[in-house]
Amino acid sequence: MRIQDNDALGDRGETLVEYLLTDFGDKTKPLFRVKFLGETMSEPLYVTQRAENVALVMLTRDPEVFVRSRGSPESALDFVLGLDRNPGRASWLLEVEVSGERKRPQHPYRPRLTGRQWEAVAAASFPTCLFVVDVISSMAFFSWLRVPQAKDGRLLPAVKDEPRKLTKLIDHRLKTLLDEAREFYRNKRNARALV
Repeated sequence: MRIQDNDALGDRGETLVEYLLTDFGDKTKPLFRVKFLGETMSEPLYVTQRAENVALVMLTRDPEVFVRSRGSPESALDFVLGLDRNPGRASWLLEVEVSGERKRPQHPYRPRLTGRQWEAVAAASFPTCLFVVDVISSMAFFSWLRVPQAKDGRLLPAVKDEPRKLTKLIDHRLKTLLDEAREFYRNKRNARALV
């Protein structure tokens, strides 16, 4: 990423910042420009926001998925998504942590979660996953943090700091991920009905 010089604007010292991401084949040809008026956006913040936006676009391609909360104080992770718009399934949730990278992530991938985030993952009563997004190519990768066991409606315990195999997310794999989470809830409900 190349950041052009800031130009002072107006009496209040506002700045104009241009972020240029260049094509891998031709370094002089920008893929796109993002301009910000006002405060300068730091590169790490840009990477974080772009990664979250790519993840949301991918996840909400499924018409039943919706954002229940985004970066709320009660949740240490980035998103809580609803998996079904049916009011009877309002508790069918998926928690997502998003990590942005400036290049394709290495395998195995070691999640960079804080202690508070690991505590939230360990305490979660619903499936929790990690999305790793290469913000240059917009490729996304996925790994479970709190794995749903669809066959019996249980969640496997989270293992802190364990390197994880990432799966490249393309449409049919994303559908599989969401179907696994939904099947977890179906079987959890069936297991309770048998008790």
